[in-house]
Amino acid sequence: RLPEMASWERGRSLFLCLIGAIYAIAFASFFIQAPGLYGQHGIVPASLTVSRGVIDHPSAVLWRLRPLSIGVDPFLDLVAISGSILSAAVAWGYGNTLFMALLLVLYQTLNLIGQPFLPFQWDILLLEAGGLAVLAAPHLPRASPG
Repeated sequence: RLPEMASWERGRSLFLCLIGAIYAIAFASFFIQAPGLYGQHGIVPASLTVSRGVIDHPSAVLWRLRPLSIGVDPFLDLVAISGSILSAAVAWGYGNTLFMALLLVLYQTLNLIGQPFLPFQWDILLLEAGGLAVLAAPHLPRASPG
């Protein structure tokens, strides 16, 4: 291999690990704060956001694919926990296109349901960086991190 390619791969790996760590912090933070902000007795219950039609956005794929027996609060918990686990795997060096695309969809779902608390600059920046990470990530999972 050329030294430039090895350097580029190291840079890509570092970028994906750091994005994974940032996603892990964001999902864990959401999970901790969700009951007080979006829970049934929270400041702005997510059920109100859903009933206002905000979730009809075309990128709310996960919401439309969920089983109807899952309510809003358990759905948000499931998305946050899934995102935390998946982003931890990416932070440990297992980032690939599929994982990064799933993280992007999971966080976009939280961003749509989490209005009015989530559409801030840092959340939008995380979505944009997540989109860049989808493009930068290797297509196939690696056998070992690093």
